[in-house]
Amino acid sequence: MKRRRGSLRKDSVVNVSQLLTLDESCLTGRVGKLTDAESNELDAGLRLVLSL
Repeated sequence: MKRRRGSLRKDSVVNVSQLLTLDESCLTGRVGKLTDAESNELDAGLRLVLSL
């Protein structure tokens, strides 16, 4: 996600090929929000990597 499109301080990417889990207590708050198009792209990447 580019900074100009979201509320993130730095340009960011999601690497769906390196998934990990975190305990919810490790999360301190929301840092941004995906658009519907970005969310659909993320879903497609996860389906591909997880063979769903």
